[in-house]
Amino acid sequence: MDINDLTKDLELLKRKAPDTYNDIVYFGVPFYMFHSKFFEGANKILKDEYNLTRSEIDILSSLFFSGGENCTLTPTALMGRLLFSWGGVTKILKKLEEKGFVQRLENKDDKRSKFVKLHEKGKEIVPLALKSVFSYEESCLKNLDENEKDLLSSLLRKALQ
Repeated sequence: MDINDLTKDLELLKRKAPDTYNDIVYFGVPFYMFHSKFFEGANKILKDEYNLTRSEIDILSSLFFSGGENCTLTPTALMGRLLFSWGGVTKILKKLEEKGFVQRLENKDDKRSKFVKLHEKGKEIVPLALKSVFSYEESCLKNLDENEKDLLSSLLRKALQ
């Protein structure tokens, strides 16, 4: 659906179902359409170019940026940065380990858990994958000037408070 069809549909909703209609749809529907374009496109790039999922790049990025010089975190610290369940993180870590992006190291302080360390292959792919995703995301905003981008960022941050 393009933006013209969307506008027509919203006007029809307003006319055909006035009790259902609410002005928020003029924001909400385009927001969800943009969200879908923004994330589905980025997810396609990750899958097609890097054989990664969004969850996998989230974990790799967390290790890359928050894991100190060694790019290493405990599973608990990793969980604190992400919105995954324990089972979800374990499943993703197994896949990343199979792909050679992370390795599990013994934790001398806690034998029940292992450290997660970003492998050299992971350190190489994070900046490349993020650059591709950010480039795509920038293209999604190509119709906005710098002031509009700043305003959009500010408004989204305010809405999240």
